[in-house]
This record gives sequence, C-alpha cells and structure tokens, in this order.
Amino acid sequence: MLQSSCLTGKKRSLTKESRMFDHYTTIFWVLLIVFIVHAIRLTIKAEKRTSYRLSSTVPTKFILFRYDPRFFEAFIRFATNKKWSLLFLLFRRLGLGKRNGLGLKSGQFLTRNEAGGPVPFAYKEEMQKRFEHLRKHLVFTLKHFPLIDEIILIGHWNCKYYGVVPNPNNRESRELADMPEIMRAVEEILRELGKDGVKVSVWFANVPDQEKGIIEFIPAEKGLLALAH
Repeated sequence: MLQSSCLTGKKRSLTKESRMFDHYTTIFWVLLIVFIVHAIRLTIKAEKRTSYRLSSTVPTKFILFRYDPRFFEAFIRFATNKKWSLLFLLFRRLGLGKRNGLGLKSGQFLTRNEAGGPVPFAYKEEMQKRFEHLRKHLVFTLKHFPLIDEIILIGHWNCKYYGVVPNPNNRESRELADMPEIMRAVEEILRELGKDGVKVSVWFANVPDQEKGIIEFIPAEKGLLALAH
C-alpha cells in the first residue's frame, strides 16, 4: 500500500511538472511568435523609410507662400492640420471654435515657396519680371495638373520682401492690404486661361503676440476688417 501510494505521488508530481513544462513551452512559443511578427513589422517599416515609391495621389490644391524660414513649418502644418478644432464642432453656434488648418492630405496639394510669395501679383507694372515669373509658373501648374480646383495664397506678418517692393511705406499694413489685389490678379489670370471654376483663397499668417511668437492664420478679408477698425 505504502509503495503504491509513493508511486501515485510520484506520478502526480511528474504530471504536475509536465504540465508546468507544457505551460512554459507554450509561453515560449507565443513570445517567439510575437517577437518574429514584431521583427517583420519593423523590417517592413524600415524598408518603407529607406525606399521611395511613386505616388498615385492627384493634387487638387496649389499653395503659394513665402519662404521665410520663421513661417515655413507653420505653413506646412496649416495645410495638413485638421480643418476644425474640437471646440468648433461642439460650440460652433457660439463661435468658440477656431479654424486651425486646411485638413489636406500628403500628395493632395502642391506647394511653391517663393521670395515674397504671391506679393508680385499686386505689382504687375512695378515688378514686371517677378510678376511674369509667377504667372508662368501658375500657368504651367494648371496645365500639367488639370484637376487643381483651388489656389491658396498665403501672406504673412513682417515680410522682409517688402524691402525690395517699390515705395515700401507703411509696410506692415501693406502686407495685409495687398492681399485683395493679389487675389484679383490671380483671378484675372484664371479668366484668361478659361479656368473661372478654380477657387482662389487668400490667407494671412499673423503674429499678434510677437513675444510668444504664436502664428494665427486668418482669412485675409477678416484681417482687413480688423485693420479697418
């Protein structure tokens, strides 16, 4: 009886150890599979980062802005940030939400950063060479990307380009005040090309608090109303 009891105890012990071994073996294989899957994913991501592929996305927006390095990152973020803030979605009837970006996806828009950006469009006679340079590029872009349905022009506060603009008096107010003339010039070019259906949007990157350096993008017409008051 005693011997039988000992044998039974040994069998139970072996069975318990076997179960523990199977348990740890299962954990080992699960972790190994997870590790392999993770390694494969990292390899795929690394390949995407180090390889380049043609994009099939067709641009529908053309953005022209100035290449001031103080504003460059903000311009790109403005183009790609979500269209409306959460506050706007919740309280738009109360006017609490602010537009914080155009909500465009990568590949959906083309950019052109020029010295002075769209400013020469406001000075057709005074800056004929610069005006014609921008006009030719706009014509080229619309010809080769016929699905473009909106041209977005962005001006900004404290534009150094006004140092070469004829009669740069009241420069700070002209940066914004020139935007309507810029818009009219582009619309005239579109009419000449038979592209009346292409929308023209004009934005102004303002810096109301220079100490903090926070950039606020506002529709140019809204900025002009504020300037008038």
